[in-house]
Amino acid sequence: MDIKINSKKQNKLLFRTELEGELVFDKSTPSYTELTKELASKLGASEDVTVIKNIKTSFGSTNARFLANVYDTKENKEKIEPKKKEKAAAEAAKAAA
Repeated sequence: MDIKINSKKQNKLLFRTELEGELVFDKSTPSYTELTKELASKLGASEDVTVIKNIKTSFGSTNARFLANVYDTKENKEKIEPKKKEKAAAEAAKAAA
């Protein structure tokens, strides 16, 4: 997978760097997890602070566009990013127990 970053914008209010880019891949479109790992290693950031917002590809194409955010700290990410329903339900169950 080849990743090219087209735009990099520092958002000081939300403590993150907002990225727009393109990726070229061989087989199927990479998952969010795979892209998170590759992007974090390319930027020298932790996977814990890297969030892929979306991956857009055309049918049959081996090129895609993506949007991602890289937060300054894990705490800032947890405050700002919405939690997934499954994780939120699991955390609520733990807190209730």
